[in-house]
Amino acid sequence: MGFFREGFSANSPYYKYLSYFKILNIKCKTGTEHKKWINNNIEHITKAKHVIVNLKRDGFDDIGEYLYHNGRNALSHANVQKGEPIVDVCSYTHWQNIVCGNELLEELIEYFMINELSVPNY
Repeated sequence: MGFFREGFSANSPYYKYLSYFKILNIKCKTGTEHKKWINNNIEHITKAKHVIVNLKRDGFDDIGEYLYHNGRNALSHANVQKGEPIVDVCSYTHWQNIVCGNELLEELIEYFMINELSVPNY
């Protein structure tokens, strides 16, 4: 609950994004597990469905890969590997992509907490 509260109340969309991924780390130990869990549960998204539609329209059919590689890794490992995606915190487009990703992640993480971690849904 602490990581969710941390992400939910963060003023920084970048910090929020990483906080949500910390929750997935509870059960998903590798990037492959993160992506697989996201892709296997994307069907449960209702409120942020428009984010999925927009990502697919932009050519990102593997939503788990996009959220993990172009979001989480791009934030966490900027400039570590040449040619890898980097989130530029001064770019409005990058900011907007992270904000939209957060909308989708928040709903996914709520689902994860209820169904994987047995957190009561009040």
